[in-house]
Amino acid sequence: IVSIGLQECSHKDEWIECIQNYFETIRRAMSLPKQTHEMVVLSTATQWGITLVVFVRKDLMPRITSLCVDQVAAGGRKIVGVAVANKGAVMISFSLNGSTSLCFVGSHFPARAERLSKRNKSYGAIVDDLHTRPKIRKSEIDPEISSKTQTSVSIFSCDHVFWVGDFNYRVDGGRGGMVFLTLTSFLFSCT
Repeated sequence: IVSIGLQECSHKDEWIECIQNYFETIRRAMSLPKQTHEMVVLSTATQWGITLVVFVRKDLMPRITSLCVDQVAAGGRKIVGVAVANKGAVMISFSLNGSTSLCFVGSHFPARAERLSKRNKSYGAIVDDLHTRPKIRKSEIDPEISSKTQTSVSIFSCDHVFWVGDFNYRVDGGRGGMVFLTLTSFLFSCT
């Protein structure tokens, strides 16, 4: 299982194709059989410039249930009554083997040091909203996956959560301050 998160990307289809070509190149170079090592797109989630793609080995597809895709807009504005935001998060979650739930989140938070409270507020909204209104979407490979079990999935109820993104948090203090913090942290961890 491989998940890729993209932010501010307007060429997601080209990226997905390049990644699939990469997987195929590796499979061939390692002489792995296609029936057990072919990587396919399980699902994609996109909101404005935020994209999350989950790839799985094709032979895992029958063991995947409860596919759930959701998104949360954070910030932005309304255009003709529709919320448009280039910040927020997208989520893809599913169960593997009926017992292990996996959740993948891709996010993009507000930038600039003075927007710390906005970033924290965005995180809170994302955590609160991702599980309240999941949108069930069919797998791009197997249309039956989403209909096997259609349950709402909270990111905190999943066994494993993988969160990637452009968080835009800043560490202030300049180079000297960062070296001091790193050395101090290292020294205290050794005692």
